Amino acid sequence: LVTALWLEGNPLWAARPLNPRLKQGLAPHIHVTVLYGSQTWVDASAGMELLSLLPDQIFVTIIPSAGHHLYADNPHALQEAVVSRLA
Repeated sequence: LVTALWLEGNPLWAARPLNPRLKQGLAPHIHVTVLYGSQTWVDASAGMELLSLLPDQIFVTIIPSAGHHLYADNPHALQEAVVSRLA
């Protein structure tokens, strides 16, 4: 899991960033889906960078009308995105 560090109420960098580890490559059978809300405060550039490095294994999906809490902001679109990736 990637966890965020907080200092005086402000988010800092992830405690264990995923990108440096994924840049080393993935086994060919492993695929990763990265989900962002269209209105999130999270910088989507990390997911886009991974997509450019591993285009056959990384999938980036933007959930419309959702912020950081995809499950609460647009549960139907989140469900649709997850189910479509599992199918």
